[in-house]
Amino acid sequence: MKMVSGVLVVATMVAVMVVLVAANEANCDVNLLLGACEIQLKEGGMPSEKCCDILTKQLPCICGYPERHDWPAISNIIVSYIRFISFKMKMMSGVLVVATMVAVMVVLVAANEANCDVNLLLGACEIQLKEGGMPSEKCCDILTKQLPCICGYPERHDWPGITKTCGFCDVPFPPCP
Repeated sequence: MKMVSGVLVVATMVAVMVVLVAANEANCDVNLLLGACEIQLKEGGMPSEKCCDILTKQLPCICGYPERHDWPAISNIIVSYIRFISFKMKMMSGVLVVATMVAVMVVLVAANEANCDVNLLLGACEIQLKEGGMPSEKCCDILTKQLPCICGYPERHDWPGITKTCGFCDVPFPPCP
């Protein structure tokens, strides 16, 4: 029993230290928080984006503000803040999906326009792609033109020297799935 109570005391001390460190790093300023969120803290309602931004930075400080007892709507504003952040995250994930789809379409269009020909690439660069040696100028020219096609070539998995060859040719290695 003594060991359990000792562990609880240590855990409580650690939790208090974490809150204090977070509050110290947050540059606590009750006036900054009140300037952006006073009405919402006292009366409730949806916080503005400015209020949410400041609340994000001031959240670790709230327990240390004596004024918090005069903020009957503090729990409501924090719930609204969490909903607002969740909404922003959902929107950002939707934007990310659209951006990924656009990037895939760009790669597909570029690969289609590049006249992909693995034999052309291998004819000029096979040794470099397999061993990573210094490529010729012709190899670099063809590699640059075939770059949009690389991810579509199943043979690329047998080219351990491709990253070195791309480096020698000053072309970025494409991020293939």
